[in-house]
Amino acid sequence: MLQMEDRRKLKRIRVDLPVHVQLLNESNVAISKNEKQGMLYDFSGGGCAFHHVDKFPVGDRLQLRIELNDELSQKYSMKELTVRGTVVRSARLDDGYMTSVQFTIDR
Repeated sequence: MLQMEDRRKLKRIRVDLPVHVQLLNESNVAISKNEKQGMLYDFSGGGCAFHHVDKFPVGDRLQLRIELNDELSQKYSMKELTVRGTVVRSARLDDGYMTSVQFTIDR
């Protein structure tokens, strides 16, 4: 059986950054103004994984606002990055969930 890393087309970078999560509806509109904070675990051009106390079921649409650290903020001339995606995996941990998101492109 292939390991997850073996199937990925894009290399994931391990990074600890605050992430603010909003649930979206089918039209990609935020269901609530409230953002729930978690911690980014890894990131690539196609998706990411983050740790959160809440469970986001597979298929949920999310908007993630990622706070960049000083080094990344200076490198990319922005303080945060906002992405949208769909939950593809959610694994229970002792203190919450590890949620994997595949990024989507709005059309």
